[in-house]
Amino acid sequence: GRRIHNAEFLAREAVGFLKTCRRDQPFCLIVYYKSPHDPFEPDPRDRHVFENITVPRPKTYTPRHFAAMPEFIRKSEGRIRLERRHPTAEAYQHFVKQYLRCLVAVDRSVGKILAALESLGMMDQTAIVYSSDNGFFLGEHGLSGKWLMHEESIRVPLIIRPPAGSQYARGRTVPQLVLNIDIAPTLLDFASVPVPEGMDGRSLRPWVEGKSPDWRKHFFYEHHYHHGGRIPRTEGVRTERWKYITYYDVEPKYEELYDLKSDPFEEKNLIRDPVSAEALARLRRIYRQYVDRLPPPVLPRRRPLKRR
Repeated sequence: GRRIHNAEFLAREAVGFLKTCRRDQPFCLIVYYKSPHDPFEPDPRDRHVFENITVPRPKTYTPRHFAAMPEFIRKSEGRIRLERRHPTAEAYQHFVKQYLRCLVAVDRSVGKILAALESLGMMDQTAIVYSSDNGFFLGEHGLSGKWLMHEESIRVPLIIRPPAGSQYARGRTVPQLVLNIDIAPTLLDFASVPVPEGMDGRSLRPWVEGKSPDWRKHFFYEHHYHHGGRIPRTEGVRTERWKYITYYDVEPKYEELYDLKSDPFEEKNLIRDPVSAEALARLRRIYRQYVDRLPPPVLPRRRPLKRR
């Protein structure tokens, strides 16, 4: 018979699980989609979706933007994968459409799960969170993949639908810095289960309900997996306006500073800009406070990258 796509299979499994639940029985269902992911294989029924359109290239997918990156990034896994996945304009159209077709299958799968909740009479008593584990470069800065601290890599979708009876602001968009570590406390809060002391993150329920609690002004980012030296280890701090990036084992030291208010696409590194010196000093100080407070990272041994 027809091969079952990952997203369709997960919908069947999820719906099958829901049918075993009683309406008065609490449950937690987590559905993780492999699609979209390497090898980016869409459901065969979606192979002609987007066939007659041209997907625009991102603003920063230009030789100039790629040349502005340091050499250790230009030679990193992000560039290696771009040259393998879409080295030409024609290959880019094929790759991005395959990527988007995978998302079509995810969208259809999520729809089936929501329809099952509705038909089983469980929708009104269920909290639903839709998100992702990471962002993805689709050519921005001449790169493919993730790992780095630029916006395309660290931004993820987050949509929350609370159970019925919650006083929530429908359609509200929250601009504050919410993180994936906030999801678990949020679900526990909606389930009236105490959040364990020491759990990372904070419940987003107040935001969902239209309130405006005192909230984080910055967060710490780290990515230490180096893939045999082909991914530069990254750390940094993101505030509501600014971003500071440093590379853990690059010699000599390399840093980036972006004003996301005036430069949302991170086109101008302000690390040597005298006008931004005060912001740089503040972010370096916040970064140091995080590093001093956190346990040391577990790092596989490797020789430092040399910056030229």
